[in-house]
Amino acid sequence: MRSMEEEIGEKFTHDVFLLIKDQINFEWNFVVSNVDINTETGASLFMISQYEKPDRHWIVSCNNDDRNITFLCSCQLFESDGIPCCYIFSVLKHQMRTRLPDSLVKKRWTKEASVRRTLLSSGLANDNVVQLARYSD
Repeated sequence: MRSMEEEIGEKFTHDVFLLIKDQINFEWNFVVSNVDINTETGASLFMISQYEKPDRHWIVSCNNDDRNITFLCSCQLFESDGIPCCYIFSVLKHQMRTRLPDSLVKKRWTKEASVRRTLLSSGLANDNVVQLARYSD
C-alpha cells in the first residue's frame, strides 16, 4: 500500500491526500470475508467485515472490463465525497494492486485541477492558455 500512498500524494492536493490517507490507515480494521460473482453483470462482489465484529459488513462491487475497472461500495463515500473509502482500499489490497485505478481519481481533487482553477481565477491565464501550457511540449 506504500507505493499506492505515494502515488496518491503525487496526484491529489494536500488536503484531499490527508483525507484519503485516513481511509488507507483505517483499512487495517477490515477484512475481505467473502467474494462472489454477480451472474448478471459479471462484477465481483466483496463482502468486507470489520475485524473482530463479523456482524458489521459492507459490500464492494468491482467491475473489471477490458478498458476500465470500477468500484461501487455500499457506504457510498466515493459517490458522495469523491474519495475512495477504506472498504475499497481493502479490496485493492486483497487484489494486491499497487496502483490506484484511474476510475477512483476525481479530477476536481487533483493538483492539476487546483493549478488550473488558480490560474483561471487569478486572471493570469484564460482557458486557452491553460490548455496550451498543459499539452504543449
